[in-house]
Amino acid sequence: MYDTLFQPVTINHTVLKNRVVMAPMSTNLGKGGGGVSEDQINYYTEKARNEVGLIITEAMSVHPTGAHRVRKMSLMKDDYIPELRRLTDSVHRFGTAIIAQINHQGRTVTFMPDGYSAMAPSPIASRKTGIVPREMTQEDIQELLSAFAKAAMRAEQAGFDGVEVHGGHGYLITQFLSKRWNKRDDKYGGSLDNRMRFPLELVDVIRASVSSDFIVSYRIESNEYAENGVTLSESCKLAELLQEHGVNVINVVGGNNEVPEEQFKSIATMYTPDCYFVEAAEEIKKHVTVPVMVAGKIRTPEEAEDIINGGNVDLILLGRTLVADPEWAVKTKEGRAQDIHRCVSCNAGCISKINEQQSISCVQNTLLGTCVSHLKHAEKSLNIAVVGAGITGLEFSLRAAQRGHKVTVWDKSPVPGGQVLLAAASPDKGVFKELINWRYKECKENGVAFYFNTPFDVHQDLSKYDKIVVATGASPIRLQIKGNKQTIDAWDVFDGSSSYGGWKKAVIVGAGATGLELAHLLGHHGIETIIVEMTENVGANVVPTVRAALLNELRRYSVDIRTKAPIVSYNDGVVICGSDGSTTTIENVDAVITAVGVRQNKSLVDELTEINYDAENIICLGDANGRGDILVDSASAFEAALAL
Repeated sequence: MYDTLFQPVTINHTVLKNRVVMAPMSTNLGKGGGGVSEDQINYYTEKARNEVGLIITEAMSVHPTGAHRVRKMSLMKDDYIPELRRLTDSVHRFGTAIIAQINHQGRTVTFMPDGYSAMAPSPIASRKTGIVPREMTQEDIQELLSAFAKAAMRAEQAGFDGVEVHGGHGYLITQFLSKRWNKRDDKYGGSLDNRMRFPLELVDVIRASVSSDFIVSYRIESNEYAENGVTLSESCKLAELLQEHGVNVINVVGGNNEVPEEQFKSIATMYTPDCYFVEAAEEIKKHVTVPVMVAGKIRTPEEAEDIINGGNVDLILLGRTLVADPEWAVKTKEGRAQDIHRCVSCNAGCISKINEQQSISCVQNTLLGTCVSHLKHAEKSLNIAVVGAGITGLEFSLRAAQRGHKVTVWDKSPVPGGQVLLAAASPDKGVFKELINWRYKECKENGVAFYFNTPFDVHQDLSKYDKIVVATGASPIRLQIKGNKQTIDAWDVFDGSSSYGGWKKAVIVGAGATGLELAHLLGHHGIETIIVEMTENVGANVVPTVRAALLNELRRYSVDIRTKAPIVSYNDGVVICGSDGSTTTIENVDAVITAVGVRQNKSLVDELTEINYDAENIICLGDANGRGDILVDSASAFEAALAL
């Protein structure tokens, strides 16, 4: 069905078994100090085992001034070669090629060993740290060129099939190329030819340091999407010269990773169009004959096959898609595409956690780095009652059933999903249903029994259950507002209980995730929308890149967000808000919708306590336990199932 995607392709002298490439992404799975951990070896080997044709590793450091993660791999010393050889040998066992990405952060560096200072083409302060790097001297430039060349040599000695120079996302090489960050007046600044000098010299020293069969890939900044930033026409010119200087394959990306306000343009959210770098890649391909690969929210086999069949892109890069489902390639090859666990672009575990220097995680893949066969069967099979079929209840039920327990699930709703279905009702978030669909399907395949439209009866014979899991979620806080008009809760709008048909103007109380997403929904339907928030915080509980993208959407719809503006009253279409003796009147309001948070649904725990059910056999998970974080909730449900 996907014949083109699984055709071999040659890069330099290396034949890849297919055109599916694992994109480079930070993991923070390293053991620290630049070494390779068993977790990292397992993480990459899992992709090779599941039919990925080429793996590009996370960025490896080449110089102490450019290592931005405490637990990243390194090619700075010969000492790392034996551990890296274990990684390449493990991947090669499955016929998969592997390339080491090498990078320097430049002015965006966030981690610096003692005794070193940040350096960059020009002394422009980092927007992350506020640190002003020193301007690189000619000696610094030569030192870095040598460091990159030595790193490439070590990569070849460690058994890698090639290296990839990271020339994108606002890091050091982009900083040389971009007029935005390069203010030099020597041979490395000013004209485009001068600004291209460093990346071209870098490719030259690498090419001269490795064998002719060794792959040299270049990750190119197609467009910086900013004033005075790198443009597509500049990138096309650079691509031509990169090929002349010995680059064997070009990896097309775009955008800047320095701050969330720009990072959402380089790392997709649910508000980003699918396959958003393809047009740039196709344009760059017109200027080169070497293979071109492209990343950027490519999630389905159909999208991947269509891109390859277009004739202007040669390989498909999958990053978070393979984090969400490491078996994407093998499922596609075997005709099981319907079983793929699709990435929902939430950026919670793969981007935010990495930026917080934590290990990579994923709401779609709580097994991250392992596989179902590694879930040990429990020594004793338990009979478990689970109350609640939201994501927490489903995750627990699936993993418990996979470990051999008998699981029965009750939910008073007619379908599984819980609050996830509310989230999926806002524009561009329909994909969130994927969080529920595959879990529910696999629960049934693993023998989990479901009773919908059925509240759990505490007066039944509970002695037959070894454990009762309470995953009953939360309910919205119903805010009482002074006045003669009734307010509506955001949940009632999302689930269709309250219709917004006929509304022309609405006021939303609360600027958290729910309030912002509701404003997006109303704005999308042409309703003038005003958000009033009593604090200074807007989207405080939203993943930073998603918040930046969502606020960008709200600006498109001219949503008015007013902070430090608590609502005072709502009477006959008139809302008064404000504080400290200063109030504002909003007239001609058709509806006031509250989105001020939730409270735990723990009544079942209370009922069980009242009938003296053994508290040690009650497991309370998710929002019912007061967590309220979908990533944490799914992970805690997984861990609870493993603990039984």
